[in-house]
Amino acid sequence: MAQPQWITPAGSLGVIPEGVFYSVGIQAVADGEDVKFRLIAGELPDGVQVTPNGIIEGVPKNVARVQGVPQEVSVDTTSRFAIRAFTTRVINGRIVVDRLADRTFTLTITGQDIPEFVTPPGNIGTFYDGDPVEIQIEFTDSDPDETVTIRRLTGELPPGLVLDPRTGLISGVIAPLVGPPDTAQAGYDATAYDQYPFDFSTRSTSKNFQFSLEITDGKDANVRAFEIFVYSKDSMTADTTDFTADNTFITADVVSTRTPVLLTPPGDLGIVRADNFYAFKFDGFDFDGDPIEYSVTTGAGIGFDSGLTPGSPGSYDVDGFDRGAFSLPPGLVINPDTGWFYGYIPDQGATEQTYRFAVRVLKKNQPAIISGFYYFTITITGNLNTAVTWLTQPDLGTILNGSISTLTIEAVNAGGRALQYRLASGSNSRLPQGLTLQPSGNITGRVSFNTFALDGGATTFDTDLNTRLDILETTFDSAYSFTVNAFAAESEQVGFQVGSIAITNGGSGYISQPTVTMSAPSNTANAIQATAGVVTIVSGVITAIAVGNPGRGYTSAPTVTITGGGGTSAAATTTIVEAEITNAVSVFRRFTVTVDRYFNEPYQKLYIKAMPPEADRDLINELIQNQDIIPESVVYRADDPNFGVARSVVYDHAYGLDTASIETYVESLDINHYWKNLTLGQIRTAQALRSDGTILYEVVYSEIIDDLVNNQGESVSKEVTLPFPVNPGDSTEIAEVYPNSLINMRDQVIDTVGQIAPSLIPVLPAWMTSKQASGRVLGFTPAWVIAYVKPGQSARVAYNIQELFGDQLNLVDYKVDRYELDRSQTYNWQPYSDSTEGGKWIPYPPVATVFDNGTTIFDGGSTEFITPADRWTGTDEFDKYLLFPRINILD
Repeated sequence: MAQPQWITPAGSLGVIPEGVFYSVGIQAVADGEDVKFRLIAGELPDGVQVTPNGIIEGVPKNVARVQGVPQEVSVDTTSRFAIRAFTTRVINGRIVVDRLADRTFTLTITGQDIPEFVTPPGNIGTFYDGDPVEIQIEFTDSDPDETVTIRRLTGELPPGLVLDPRTGLISGVIAPLVGPPDTAQAGYDATAYDQYPFDFSTRSTSKNFQFSLEITDGKDANVRAFEIFVYSKDSMTADTTDFTADNTFITADVVSTRTPVLLTPPGDLGIVRADNFYAFKFDGFDFDGDPIEYSVTTGAGIGFDSGLTPGSPGSYDVDGFDRGAFSLPPGLVINPDTGWFYGYIPDQGATEQTYRFAVRVLKKNQPAIISGFYYFTITITGNLNTAVTWLTQPDLGTILNGSISTLTIEAVNAGGRALQYRLASGSNSRLPQGLTLQPSGNITGRVSFNTFALDGGATTFDTDLNTRLDILETTFDSAYSFTVNAFAAESEQVGFQVGSIAITNGGSGYISQPTVTMSAPSNTANAIQATAGVVTIVSGVITAIAVGNPGRGYTSAPTVTITGGGGTSAAATTTIVEAEITNAVSVFRRFTVTVDRYFNEPYQKLYIKAMPPEADRDLINELIQNQDIIPESVVYRADDPNFGVARSVVYDHAYGLDTASIETYVESLDINHYWKNLTLGQIRTAQALRSDGTILYEVVYSEIIDDLVNNQGESVSKEVTLPFPVNPGDSTEIAEVYPNSLINMRDQVIDTVGQIAPSLIPVLPAWMTSKQASGRVLGFTPAWVIAYVKPGQSARVAYNIQELFGDQLNLVDYKVDRYELDRSQTYNWQPYSDSTEGGKWIPYPPVATVFDNGTTIFDGGSTEFITPADRWTGTDEFDKYLLFPRINILD
């Protein structure tokens, strides 16, 4: 019978838009038999599939793939693929392909998407003139790397508002809509001079502003109409006829007076150095033309935004700010008439502190009419001589689970002060489980193997494309953020600081936060002027003033001055106390490190520790404790038990071993294991490289000499058949023996216990896997690492050892009769006792995991499953020793 004959011609099946359902049939015939179809080569567009009856259908999506992840593209994409037309028949009860014919097609998906508005058309806001406004026009474009801009196409915006062409934000303060000067209503004296703008009686009108906006990506555009209605405050009088009683926007308490506004955008005023003069101008405006004043608040106010509990300033405010912790930098005040924020900022050492405060604008003659809070921050840093430069970038990179940390935080002080490091007190700081920040800046320890996973890492989400439908890969957050405080303590105390502020006269008429200043201390080194914090007002009377910055350097109580706030006659006094010891340097930086779950199960290692007689121990101590041989200044991470200088003679024998039961490990000692002697050989050096090829550290080590391995590193056979059996013909006859070279011993353990896959590269120390100066990679090297040293220092240390000790190390009695199993990271891991691979963590499931009404919390957000794994100090508390069962090869 003939092969199927294609009716649909080869080549293009057309050009179709993405995101629109597409369906086309392909045809082939085969002598009246049913023909089926399937994809055999190439790839259909994402979202499209071919059915067995010859329908190519789906909702196409134009994507490119970056590292296997589909990404939107903005250009046309052509997919080339081959379809097989075939018939089937049944042979021995199985359906098999009988006849077939293949044909190649293409399908092009247009990638250009028109940008779309998200904000619906119509009214996007109703306001009074004089109101500050922020309206976000939202739009989207699914094509990547497209720059979408927005502009006003027709109509007009309310006066005073502008449209950001990049973000679509409509912002500003709505100015009253007034007529031209020749139609304006005259003021109280109706003279030409006074017609405008000084005492002109503003009469604005209400208006519905209609306009259309256009968004474009440079290729396509979209247009949408919007409107903003603005009510005139001049119409907010009882005798108005402009509005009816059924208006739902205007309420009975709205008055015709406009509230002053601050034109200076709220935000960060930047970084300013201490021991310096500073001035900044706040600009306010009153649309009624009334004189205005400026006030600064550094604590909870009164009225709707006061503390939620009367008399308890600093509680959480309804607008989302807790102003109870706000304060002004020492020495800075605001001029209530001009808005100038100015003063002299005294030296505060090298500390870096961010101050938060709020500015308000009020009518000078009607202080009850006051604006809302405009929030600002300003950061004060130390002078140039005490400045701090961070050498470590905020992103520390990625670290594998189970790996030993070499991360370091480092900064330098221009004045040469030695810095220490700690996690910022009260900050939401999380290091990966098992790591600790040391005062030196070293992040020490080993990352726990037990990172977040489901089913021990066996469950994955959305990583394989099993259908032609879209996928969105599920990921789990493995990034840890923490704030580090670099500091240097002041060597001595500096005078006195303000302890409290006492009210001697509460005054009257206070309706807003007054400005409270305290006189400066004597002009001594490191003196800081004190500032006030929250001012508590009850029924117009000041009842309490909190201390903001207590300052330092005072020899007598500073004088308190209270101005502004709408009231009069308030007075207060201060008391001083001995100043607390402060930090001469104190700066902060936020860091992030990401944990890569490379291993789904933990691994262990075997090591052999020398237990020589006392004389040999003294010799070893003389080496590792001698500062002339190994100066502390050249040691790499001296405070880290995983690096630094050796504490005893230890040879790491086997890495990356499976966490089998102790019984399995004991079983591995049945052959190739019996007592033997090792020799500490020649002193050598090696280097460990970073990913960029620079040297991370160097090691000085002594080779471990095995008398059953030749100079080429080749071992005697693992099993040797004797030419003449021992005790021939006897029940104790021995015809085969198993030599105990280190290679044989290691192979026997690995064969019995098992080793992690697929590679040992992440398991071996970096100096074994790095390219050396000779250009070669050492690989696994039997060695006793004497010291980890800084780059360029290993040759010096090796020379010192060779000169002072010569061949004395060769004589150290290094008798081996046991292994020690390193279980510091696996003692909470329970291997399965049957043939099932892997094991589980104990406790399991994690006792700190809770599911509360849809909110999943793992260990308070830190994703810690086994608290005992949070260790950084070197410990053999959980290690097990495995004693060799034989004394000699024939035992």
